[in-house]
Amino acid sequence: KNARENFAKALQMVKPGEIVETDIRESMILALVELNEYDQAMEECQKLKTRRQQPAIALAFAKVYYYNEDISKAKDLLANISASKSLANNIRAEAMYYQGLIEYQENEYQSAVAYFTVADKILQKEATPPSYRPMLLFYIGVCYFALEDMERADAYLQKAKSELPDIALVNEYLGRYSLKLAGIKPNSP
Repeated sequence: KNARENFAKALQMVKPGEIVETDIRESMILALVELNEYDQAMEECQKLKTRRQQPAIALAFAKVYYYNEDISKAKDLLANISASKSLANNIRAEAMYYQGLIEYQENEYQSAVAYFTVADKILQKEATPPSYRPMLLFYIGVCYFALEDMERADAYLQKAKSELPDIALVNEYLGRYSLKLAGIKPNSP
């Protein structure tokens, strides 16, 4: 929250239209997205005089659209980000993760798995995986569960459980997996 306050103060100190105003406002948008303050981030997005397509900023915009349920705009931005040739691995992986989330929510499990597994392959090369990686593993498992590929579902759910042992959703799907193995039809994902 200090970052937001410092950026707001910095914006008050610059003259409108100064080049540095855009940099400060972009930094503020990134901070607001990380603080889950999406409505305020959207307001700052609208104040931007330029729409430079820096990947981190484009990803922040995509996340704002996603969390404000403007899925078509999120999809478009995420597709543009993913298509970029010169992109840092962490940004590409996170864009793929959000594309997978959208496909998952639209019950397009095969497509979701494709996005999620690309993101996972990228993240396996990172020295410090991001905080969303356990949920990525969880969603891969749930997608495989929906696709009735129980062996892969179990493998990914077990990986997610090893990283998120106290998350109810992971244990719930492992329970559903056990029911399925026993021949009892569990609820769908």
